[in-house]
Amino acid sequence: MKTSRRKFIGSTTAAGAVAGTMPLAGSLMAQPQLFSISLAQWSLNRRIFGGELDALDFPVFTQETFGINAVEYVNQFFMD
Repeated sequence: MKTSRRKFIGSTTAAGAVAGTMPLAGSLMAQPQLFSISLAQWSLNRRIFGGELDALDFPVFTQETFGINAVEYVNQFFMD
């Protein structure tokens, strides 16, 4: 089976790129997490306005459902 020069160069480049990123991926996985994400209450505004979710239960719901430990409150849900 004959391999063209273009196919050979493409395969070699792809293999080199994968091999070059493997040590980087391993070192990033070993590092502690530098950033955490948060979820704003507005993301679930329909549930809160609809009465399915209480605004005060939002942090517990977010942690149990999505595994997110940081929340952003929206003052519109606390206007009473």
